[in-house]
Amino acid sequence: MVITNSELPVTIAVGPMVDGEECQSFTVNVSLISNSLLKDANGAGDSFVGGFLAKLCKIHEDENVSNHLIFSSDQLIQCTQAGNLIASEVIQKYGCDFPSVAHLKARIEATL
Repeated sequence: MVITNSELPVTIAVGPMVDGEECQSFTVNVSLISNSLLKDANGAGDSFVGGFLAKLCKIHEDENVSNHLIFSSDQLIQCTQAGNLIASEVIQKYGCDFPSVAHLKARIEATL
């Protein structure tokens, strides 16, 4: 489970894998942007999910995992950072204005 809460850290809860085990959770800090850059928070959650899932699929593809979907904490942190990156770009625009793919690729390569 992934829980976002605006500028507060993202909480990730994983498990239990076996009956009787407790769920493990951890948080990932959000890179804050200046309030002066914040234009419109609509779509931030959807954008986070898109970035998170895109990175998750990329990790799955790169690891050539064919028959299981178990990800490490480090991989889930990378996915969270990707989701936060995309959401931070979207909230700096009004409405449905989305950054160019080239811009996003450059930001991702520079950041992740």
